[in-house]
Amino acid sequence: METAPIYLNRVDVRHVTITELNSILLSLNESNELNFKLIFITNSSFIQGDMVDPYVEVDDNELSFFHSVIEKTMDFRRDTLIEVEHENATMRPINDAAFIHLKNVTIKPLSGINTHKLDEMILFTDQISGLTFGEPFS
Repeated sequence: METAPIYLNRVDVRHVTITELNSILLSLNESNELNFKLIFITNSSFIQGDMVDPYVEVDDNELSFFHSVIEKTMDFRRDTLIEVEHENATMRPINDAAFIHLKNVTIKPLSGINTHKLDEMILFTDQISGLTFGEPFS
């Protein structure tokens, strides 16, 4: 699968940090019978959910509709970026943050009012102002 040239030799350090912290938490949870989860801090809320690893192959029968739509969107995005860059080699993205796919999401507004639950969501890393971890929100 070809990568859009604009994404070659680039890395989103927030994404790497989040992914590694999540891996460490999962290992600690297994070995110490803990139940810590990442908590993403944005300008307006705390967001907690289970990270979906985009590099783990999942049987198509087990994919959620949301996950299927995200996969297809990423394929189309890649193909479009490759095509556009072939037409204009000087093109540069204006917003190219990575994203985190979350399942079983709880959003707690900083105002403390009306917690929201979502089956799945995409959180763009440029919207994350901080990270912490703790017990799952109730």
